[in-house]
Amino acid sequence: MKNFRNVFIILFMVLLLMKTVSATEKENIPIELSVNYGQDLTKENTVILGLNVDEEVNKKDLKVQFSIDKENWKGYNNKKDIWKFGISSEYQPYYPKFNIGTVAGKRNIYVKVTDSKGRIGYGKTSIVYSPISNDPKIDNIYNLTKGSGNGTKTDPYIVNDKNIRIKINTINSKKVSYSVNGKEWSSWRRINGNTTNLNIVLDKTNSKVFLKTKNEYGVESTSKLINYIIDESSPALDVVTKYNSFIATNGVVKFDIATNDDKSKYVDFNIMIDLNGNLVKKSGRVKNYIKDKLTYKEITIKGLPDGVFNTKIVAKDSAGNENIKYIKIKSLE
Repeated sequence: MKNFRNVFIILFMVLLLMKTVSATEKENIPIELSVNYGQDLTKENTVILGLNVDEEVNKKDLKVQFSIDKENWKGYNNKKDIWKFGISSEYQPYYPKFNIGTVAGKRNIYVKVTDSKGRIGYGKTSIVYSPISNDPKIDNIYNLTKGSGNGTKTDPYIVNDKNIRIKINTINSKKVSYSVNGKEWSSWRRINGNTTNLNIVLDKTNSKVFLKTKNEYGVESTSKLINYIIDESSPALDVVTKYNSFIATNGVVKFDIATNDDKSKYVDFNIMIDLNGNLVKKSGRVKNYIKDKLTYKEITIKGLPDGVFNTKIVAKDSAGNENIKYIKIKSLE
């Protein structure tokens, strides 16, 4: 009786083991699901699904369905090239034009595979959807460092300091990065709102600054290039008269201002004559025609009363560097 009891226990354990193996086989079909050939991000809301099934599985015996919420399943009719809810697909390595919806962000995709034996296989993959309308852009760039120019190749920003500060206006952007060589980029810096300021150190006299932004889904903008010239030297300035001194006759004085700057196309000047506490001002611009050659501009000032007047002449280049000269104008009747 005891031996019979042991045999019964052994048979029961064998049947239980067989049932467990059968259940395991029934519930598991090894599969692997991919989207857009392994890409992490898409700008289109229809994608290509890739389905890889274990080689030992009879693929002709499979029924395949896909879902984006694990509740509503649909299949692909390859003869009509359409997707339809409630039907199953035949197995094929790739399934085109699967719609992942219109909501931007991370989109999960699920697959369910069954065969005639009742076995089931589940798979899941994901991709980030960011439509073109969400693409980040750099709208405007402003140079906050003293200087002039537009930052283009033909009209670069001319500044007198390698430490620059710029302001950028952005669209659909959450972070910004910059580079001074186009290869090595700074860490991403968060943008609060649509505007941010950056402090950047230029590395040489003729410098380039590259800027790019990215949106919340990791899509990067096209990089923008800004051109800079660092000019830390003052413009040349000379004040020349045909006489031994600056003499005004009948209230009129004439003299020449001579300027030159190797990095600026123009040099601006300001003349301030102190008429016993009242300032007479005259300003203008001298265009530099020949490199390393002074350019002369004749100055005429009228209406001076009799007396000797201290006069300050300031020449300023495009970077904001100044050169100052002082002269005395003697006005005679």
